Amino acid sequence: MSAVLTTSVVCSPVRPRSVMAPWLLCGGITLLVGLIFLTDEHRWDRSGLTDYVESAEERATAATAGNAARRSAFLVLGLSGGVLLLCSGNIPVLREPLGLSLMLAAGWTAVSLMWADSPSFTLKRLLLLVLCAVGILGIASTLTIRRLAVVTLLVTGAYLGMGVFAEVSLGNFRPWAGGYRFAGTLHPNAQATNCGAMALAAFAVWKGAPADSRTRTTRLVAQLALLLFVVALGFLLLTKSRTAIAAVVLVMGLVWATRWRMGTNLIVAGCGLLAMTVLSYSLMLTGTQDVSDSASFGRADSQGALNGRLPIWEICVQRMGSRLPVGFGYDGFWTPERIEDVSWELGWSISSAHSEYIEIVLGLGVVGLALYVLTQTLAIGWFWLRYFRLGHGADAMVLGLLLIGAIQGFMETSYLHPSSFAPFICLTAMVRLACFSDHNLMWKEAV
Repeated sequence: MSAVLTTSVVCSPVRPRSVMAPWLLCGGITLLVGLIFLTDEHRWDRSGLTDYVESAEERATAATAGNAARRSAFLVLGLSGGVLLLCSGNIPVLREPLGLSLMLAAGWTAVSLMWADSPSFTLKRLLLLVLCAVGILGIASTLTIRRLAVVTLLVTGAYLGMGVFAEVSLGNFRPWAGGYRFAGTLHPNAQATNCGAMALAAFAVWKGAPADSRTRTTRLVAQLALLLFVVALGFLLLTKSRTAIAAVVLVMGLVWATRWRMGTNLIVAGCGLLAMTVLSYSLMLTGTQDVSDSASFGRADSQGALNGRLPIWEICVQRMGSRLPVGFGYDGFWTPERIEDVSWELGWSISSAHSEYIEIVLGLGVVGLALYVLTQTLAIGWFWLRYFRLGHGADAMVLGLLLIGAIQGFMETSYLHPSSFAPFICLTAMVRLACFSDHNLMWKEAV
């Protein structure tokens, strides 16, 4: 989530010119984005891998040789973004605090190449980031946030359907079996993020139009979105990703409560606290082991979840040394040598810090973390205020994704890079508001 913009021109905003029908444009961008992000973390045989991850040797090889299909895909994204930006007739405008924060984060990320521990390694990551940035600019200049929610729902729904089909075809879809976690084509934690994004996007489409202005078609779309919302939550529970489930439940509660009066919020919060207390007490009466099993969703690795991360964090912090202020360069810590070294020391395959915030410190130092948190905080505040004042479901989707990223960031790294789908959508929405929206108009419609 670090860098988005490489160039921004200050001038009066220009309303976009449609070069094709909106539904055709949405369909084309959905197909483009959906196919591109298939080259990132998706594997057809993911559910059959040990612990759902590649071996340390495979990760080290991938870090060295890269992925030709992935490089080609993001090159297409960059070129397509440039075409969309030119055809939209929209010029980036840098006037809002969020836009300035994005630019500062982008600048710090770019100059990290100067002190990178492995310049060639960091340069490759930066080139990928530039392609993502151009793609974000192009899509942000073309799609409104409301249409971006539709694209998000279609892509995440397709990924979920593909994941179910993959597990069924491989004979690994066994939700009734003990220890089962739904993975599909992603790691269960990443699949949980996908299901969370799908649920929020379905909520956005469901609440996309006022009930009194809906036609028969829009009512059918709203009902379908509600069904997809329930399906997404169901598969989210099957992933048994504790952090993601807790984050999505909390975020959905906050999103729902944002539009209520303060008194209603307090009553609901009190009832929720009472219900949690009663449930916890009831579980305690059945024994501590039952409480533990319930909290861990029956996962065998539950007791070592935090303890398993502590050694990783300790090793990462120890190796920072004098580089703590500036880091090893953008995404430059996990070189093939360090992947093998740290994996050998821990005794299991690893190529990330399992904490977004520690990962940022490794790459960009404490300064980079400060810029990241500032940008994240400004974005959350902005979209919360828009949703509170306007009630647009699309704003709720982006707010929810940002909050999930902030919460999951303590235990996961799925929101670090815009080369992953969820942060890409968040950044596109942020750029749409910060650089392609009239300041007054943004408080009247889902721009």
